[in-house]
Amino acid sequence: MLVIGIDENGLGPLLGPLVVTGTAFNLEDYHRETFFERIGGLLEAADSKRVFTRGRRSEAERATLGWLRLFGAQFKTLGALSRRLGIDLPHDGPCRRDSRRSCLFCGRAKLPLWQTEALADDEAWQMTRRRLEIGGIYPARIRLATYCVGRFNAAVASGRNKLQLDFETMLAVAKAISRGAKGPVLVLCGKVGYTRMYEPWFRAAGIEGVRILEESAGQSRYKVGRNMEVHFVKDGDALHAPVAIASMIGKYVRELSMWALCDALDPGGQMVSGYRNGVTDSLVQRTRLAR
Repeated sequence: MLVIGIDENGLGPLLGPLVVTGTAFNLEDYHRETFFERIGGLLEAADSKRVFTRGRRSEAERATLGWLRLFGAQFKTLGALSRRLGIDLPHDGPCRRDSRRSCLFCGRAKLPLWQTEALADDEAWQMTRRRLEIGGIYPARIRLATYCVGRFNAAVASGRNKLQLDFETMLAVAKAISRGAKGPVLVLCGKVGYTRMYEPWFRAAGIEGVRILEESAGQSRYKVGRNMEVHFVKDGDALHAPVAIASMIGKYVRELSMWALCDALDPGGQMVSGYRNGVTDSLVQRTRLAR
């Protein structure tokens, strides 16, 4: 079967992109406890908010690059990573010429950005790969969708609220990453806000015949077609390793893009998270004319 973990990063900040990421693994049968046991703590797999805490960017980058390497995804720049792994956006539009200087694809961020130690002698990813293979777990592919602020606002202005946009982008990533799958597909997503009932959103996205398996505060599960189940799980990045890994990769892309954005708007200044705090507010005020 194919197990896909999907999560979003950047749904509610003041600055920076929305990134929806999916990681897929081929395996015989999925048991979340066994998956975590196979990783064995060699490569960190946890809620990205916990991994990318202040002062840990180097360690977080090291772990994330290890996961990317397990999927055979090694890149020298953020732009190359985004172009190779990115999918067409469900609600795309033209990129404004005056926004390109601070665009995610500007190529300013060269990888690794914060990691100072040599990656070549890091054996954690090799040991993790061996342990996963012994357990019959094989990394398959990664895909991501990235909305810059302009495209995000344009999509919301088209009539969709941001939660529905997040949901539809998760489905788009699941569709892209599962294309060609012949057996059962299990899609594990972080919950979209506090939403419990997703069936109306499936219909709004043009997906009919969805069967409700469960709708609760903890998780909402659906049968989609003959071979696919889609689960929206509260704290999915803490409970399911594929979701945690997707969350880490998405957070890494967002952190790199925030570095590029800050470098473009405020060269030599402090990098900000983009989330609502005093440091971000200060950057917003200082760069109002430039933006």
